[in-house]
Amino acid sequence: MNLQETIRKVLREESRLKKSIDNYISQFGLKDTAKMIGVSLAKLVDISGHPIDSEVAHELLIVNLKNKKLPREYKNFKISSGIDGIVYWEMSRDSKHFLPGMYEQISVVATPFWDGNPWTPVDIDWFTLLNEDGDIIAEKEPSGDYYIQLKHKTSFDTVDELFEWYYEYYLPVVYSTVMRDLLPGVYQEIEDKLDNEGGY
Repeated sequence: MNLQETIRKVLREESRLKKSIDNYISQFGLKDTAKMIGVSLAKLVDISGHPIDSEVAHELLIVNLKNKKLPREYKNFKISSGIDGIVYWEMSRDSKHFLPGMYEQISVVATPFWDGNPWTPVDIDWFTLLNEDGDIIAEKEPSGDYYIQLKHKTSFDTVDELFEWYYEYYLPVVYSTVMRDLLPGVYQEIEDKLDNEGGY
């Protein structure tokens, strides 16, 4: 067999393999196909050339957050995802805003491409202010009062491009949105509440 025939044979086999994989994906979905052929979701998307829209991007990011392939810390925040696919940013720190000795706990929901949507909601979920003895001074469950929808890129050519987006856009932009745009409003509301109650 000469070189050209060998190349044609390899290309035919690759084409058949790609068709088989595409059939499995359309029949069973990405996650189940990845399990069946024994590769990671990211690898399957790469070898199949499956388009990465906001739904696939969400799945890839959640899977790779859970298996620690993507960073789960940014600045002072710990980032986690539960079985529900929701991404939480949580931080406990000495308060930079209230009196010395005060301590604050912040919980934010920031799920990239939440539910396959072409945007990322950033929502302060919970805020607690404690004194140096650990007593709660004030807490706030904002219930959507401190919420911003981040509009951004919604399709990617490769898994690497998606991961680059996570590092270069998602992490810094969610952080600055929380610290610069949302948290000051929570601080103001807590201050007003404490002033009305006679301070702390």
